[in-house]
Amino acid sequence: CKQDMLEALKRIIKIYSGTIDALFHEDRKALQELANEAAEFRTMIKDRRKYELVPTLKALEEAKMETAHYYVRVLDYLNEVSKSLLDFARSSQAYIDNTHSGFNEEQLNDLKTINAPMLEVYKGFTKVVKNDDYSHLSDILITRDHLFSLFGEAIRRQIKRSRNPEIGSRNSMLYLDLLNEAKNMALQTRSLIKAQRYLMQPFDVSHHFPKVEDTE
Repeated sequence: CKQDMLEALKRIIKIYSGTIDALFHEDRKALQELANEAAEFRTMIKDRRKYELVPTLKALEEAKMETAHYYVRVLDYLNEVSKSLLDFARSSQAYIDNTHSGFNEEQLNDLKTINAPMLEVYKGFTKVVKNDDYSHLSDILITRDHLFSLFGEAIRRQIKRSRNPEIGSRNSMLYLDLLNEAKNMALQTRSLIKAQRYLMQPFDVSHHFPKVEDTE
């Protein structure tokens, strides 16, 4: 489970950050490759849930069954992240591939502002899983929740920009779709982090994180 999670996080970081970078440079070839990789990742996670879940649960020792539901949750949340990641990559690729102009400087700056803490969450989570040290997870969750205020600000700015006739409706819709998929990724990742922690350290389940409210 640990190795699978590390590999999944590595691919999420690569696809997400690569898509952002390719959008900045309007790199059609890179966007196509990243969309294909996101589709492969999505299929891998779906197949794992479909074909490996029940055999894994059956193979668990009786003593481990108390925490088996966390394994189910990990796959469920990872499945949701992979879905949003695929939609994020495909929307980006389709927009640029259809010869539409890229985002303007303000839009790109908003994406950069969100990109930094987004990657901080995934890289921090990777470090936690790799080192089997979950003592600082609350800090990662706080960073993740801070993303929601950034999403809200970016959405408000885009709604204001959409009144400008120079910004087409297709541009606005894609931008809002990208923000929504990234927000969904952040939301599901918070739950994924908690489920992974309880799966790997079942005897710490009673020691919950400091409560951090989700922001809609």
